[in-house]
Amino acid sequence: MTNSHRERLKAALERELDQGEEFLWIGFPAKSIFMRRAYSTIKVSFIIAIILTCFTVAIHLIDANSMYMQALAKNPKLDKTYGDYLPTKLGWLLTFWAIPLSFVSFAAIPHFKRQANEIAYGITQNRALILRQSKSGKLRERDYRPDELIHLSRNEDANGIGDVVFQSARGANATNQTSTRHGFLAVEDAVEVERLLRKQFGDA
Repeated sequence: MTNSHRERLKAALERELDQGEEFLWIGFPAKSIFMRRAYSTIKVSFIIAIILTCFTVAIHLIDANSMYMQALAKNPKLDKTYGDYLPTKLGWLLTFWAIPLSFVSFAAIPHFKRQANEIAYGITQNRALILRQSKSGKLRERDYRPDELIHLSRNEDANGIGDVVFQSARGANATNQTSTRHGFLAVEDAVEVERLLRKQFGDA
């Protein structure tokens, strides 16, 4: 993320401030963590695709062998070969669909890069804010008031970068007690961010 881009997001966050409100902390996702998670996801997808492809190929071979042996038992003078019972070209193309599909998943890398570059976080004395900029440049702001922040938790790496997440009770009512996980993802010094949230908004 370029400094100019960060400054634009910071300025956009500051425009969200109410009168008398000020930021106690502004942060951005650590790009390296987002990319590491992206590569991990792609790696898992690729491995699963290979396993599924190998399994499908094995099924094709076993099925072809079974049909060939059955036909040979009925007609010892069978003029067909084992290869005649293998799938058609279309069948093999369908078998190997998983491999090119796994390579397509690499196209997700720009998405993760953009996501890391277009998110800003903020904490004021009154609320927590998350600002997202879409690919088209439109900004989407979501704020969380103290009574909307519940079940605060943290998950971090040894280098101190991690996720500080919470549940937002917004939208819950007497008949619908569901809540959704939100938070500051891949932020540096996650423990300090968690402490600040607890200090400002308590340990709901």
